[in-house]
Parts: sequence; structure tokens; C-alpha cells
Amino acid sequence: FRGQYSRAIRGPSVNELFLGDTVSFAGNIEGCGGATAAPGGSLNAFCQGLGIPAAVLADPVQRAALASATIVNPPTFTGGNPNLTEEKATTWTVGAILAPTFLSGFEATVDYYNIKIDDYIASVGTANIGTACFQQQDLSYCNRIVRNSAGQIERIVDRNSNTGGLKTSGIDIGVKYRHRFDSLFGQENMRISFNFMGTRLLKYTLTPVNGLPIVRECAGTFGRSCAIDGFSSSPPKPKWRHTARVTLGTDEFSLSGQWRHQGSTRDDNDGVTYAVERLPSADYFDLTVSASPSDHLDLSLGVTNLFDKHPPLLASAQSGGSGEQTNTFPTYYDVMGRAFFVSAKLKY
Repeated sequence: FRGQYSRAIRGPSVNELFLGDTVSFAGNIEGCGGATAAPGGSLNAFCQGLGIPAAVLADPVQRAALASATIVNPPTFTGGNPNLTEEKATTWTVGAILAPTFLSGFEATVDYYNIKIDDYIASVGTANIGTACFQQQDLSYCNRIVRNSAGQIERIVDRNSNTGGLKTSGIDIGVKYRHRFDSLFGQENMRISFNFMGTRLLKYTLTPVNGLPIVRECAGTFGRSCAIDGFSSSPPKPKWRHTARVTLGTDEFSLSGQWRHQGSTRDDNDGVTYAVERLPSADYFDLTVSASPSDHLDLSLGVTNLFDKHPPLLASAQSGGSGEQTNTFPTYYDVMGRAFFVSAKLKY
């Protein structure tokens, strides 16, 4: 049996402290465009306190124009913040190793992990600023919204800050087995080995705004709601993924096959119906042939993504990227397709 408990801190990097501003257009987050902001509504006084003229709030046309993305599409400024403090993490794991004497060459491991990070360093995200201001009426986040004299949102400031935090937990499973045959397929000293590593994600909870009850459960999802910075996109976080490899051979020749499985995920924004609401599971198969014709030479020939599986495509509004990342997740899926490789090692 094994276990570990640790307490750690991470100071902000130079980039997180002093990065210059960049500009993005994440959309209009105006919360004072509805009927509740009209005279007599519950938000009327609050919206006037934010700098919106009473005459604008009294006019349904002008009030609706405040929240119109075609009329008002303010830029969001993101960048460094020299007032950042350290992140703080608490991590603990507990697990077991099984290596029975009656099954030589077999070993299995099971570990539970629990990670909690407070004061996570990231930008809050444009949408989260709007939620904290207009729904929670937190003036510190309303102050990040700059308006012009007509009351329209002119720009949004979303520089790095110590956000609410991140919690995740799961179970890691590993299995290894090795066996040597005296004779197999007419070959002496034939060996077979099997390796399996799998992860079951139990929880992945993001709290983007410190001190406010905005919590996003992200296990088994992908999309922009669960992005750390609230603007880009969160890559798929399947509840199950694994890698399995089987190798058969001798000291002179071996054949190895690998299976990489990534579970299915769903879009993390239940309030919007996109063209792609679910990404199916992905399975990749790799083969490698290795030979050692002499004591001084090792050769390998292989293929990855044997069946040339293509990545799923989705709208750029979901992936949150630009350029090469517009319509998929290249850091998660294999975007190159089938590929071959060869290697040689000379020992002398």
C-alpha cells in the first residue's frame, strides 16, 4: 500500500506578471438590456449606478441596443498583472500494488488522486465577468467593464488574477504482465509482455471567480465554459482513457502493437445548442517491428494511426482557437493521420 500528501505553492511567472495586453472580441456581456433594467425593474437602479443614463434605460430600443452584439462588440484586454500572489495546492493520493507470487510476472496498481488548487492564476473570462457583475452584482467585476458616455460597453479588462480555483480527482489503473516461453511458433526464448494504463476522471471542477458561487463541472466535457482563462477552449476531458500495448518476440526480433483510447465528451455549455454537441470516442492503433541483426545494430520500423483515423470537426466558437486550431483540438486528437517511421541505433 502507498500514499502521499503534499502542500505546494507556485509563484507567478514573469509572463503572467508582465505580459503586455492583447485584444480579443469575446462578445457582448451586457446585462442591462432586458426588461428588468427598465424603470421599476429590479436592475434599474443598479444599472444607473454603472453609468448608464436613465433616459437610455427608459427607452426599450436604446436599452436593447446596449446588449446587441451587432451594435456593440467591445474588445477584451488580457495581459499580465504585477499584483498576483502565489497559487496554493493540496494533493493527496492513496493506492495499492498487487504482485501475487502465484502469477509470476504480473503486477497491478490502483491509485486514487485528489488535487485542489486555490488562487489559480488565470484570466477570469469575459463571460464570467458578466456573470459576476450582473447576476452576483459584485462591483469589483463591474469595474472591469468600461463604458462610454452613452452607457455602452467600450472595453472589458480581463488581466490575469488569482481566480477561485480548480479541483480534480480520479483513479489511475495500471497492469503489467511478462512471460517467457521455452518454445513458441518454432522459436526458443519467446517473450510476451502486456502493459495497460487507464485513467478514470471522477471530478474536474472549475471555480473561475474567487468568492462567488460560479462552479463549472467539467469532467466528460469540452468547450469554452470550462476553459481556465474563460476565453479560449477547454480540450476534451473524457471520463475514461487508456493505453494498452502487447509485445511478442525474442532478443533478435519483436512485434509490438499499441491501442490508444480516448473516451467521448459533450459540449460544456448546456445553454447553447451547437452543430456538434458530442465528440465520439477516438481509438488509435500503432504497430512497431524491431530487429537486432547483430550485437551492434538495432532497427525499428513502425506506423502510427494505422487505420488513418481523422479528428472530429467542430465550430470555431466551440474550439475557441484560430488558425490551425479553428475546427478541432490538435493537442488532443491526431491531426496528421497515418504516419510511418524508421530508426536505427548503432552501438560500438
